[in-house]
Amino acid sequence: MLGRVKRLYRSLRAEKSADYPRLFRAVEERSGEILFICFGNICRSPSAEAIWNQKLEKQRLELPKADSAGLSTTQGSKTPADFAEITREFGLDLSKHGSKLAVAELVESARVIFLMDLRNWAMFRKQFPQAMDYTFLLANFLGEGEQEIVDPYGRGGEIGRRVLGQLFAAIEIVQSRLTEKLNQ
Repeated sequence: MLGRVKRLYRSLRAEKSADYPRLFRAVEERSGEILFICFGNICRSPSAEAIWNQKLEKQRLELPKADSAGLSTTQGSKTPADFAEITREFGLDLSKHGSKLAVAELVESARVIFLMDLRNWAMFRKQFPQAMDYTFLLANFLGEGEQEIVDPYGRGGEIGRRVLGQLFAAIEIVQSRLTEKLNQ
């Protein structure tokens, strides 16, 4: 087990901070949507999708739309009621969301992929090594060495609110930097 953890850590050393040049290159060279991926596609990634698309619409940003998926999910699973209630406090409505699995076609058609934590990174890297050039840990864009947006599933309101705050902040930063770059 310790060997696996050391290998994972070594693979992530370069992923401790936002890699804006690689992000800009992916957005400029690839077509498709922004794809947010977490473990089950019931809390973090659908929230990130909703935040991204809501900001696009409200601010009339000319950026790609977002979609979301999970690495290990049952098709059509709903957001847990307690987390859905917290998302409503933040102005999000996930009532129509049904989870979907990250499959090769979806991953390959994405312009940029954002993952939520190190477990997602390890699973994704094993399943989709060909997509690593346009895949990022979303938390890295928060700065200060952040690497993870923890899974709030079953962890209560305080964690859920913190996760949503991180998602809003990271997405604001990414959208601002992309808009700035694309308008140069």
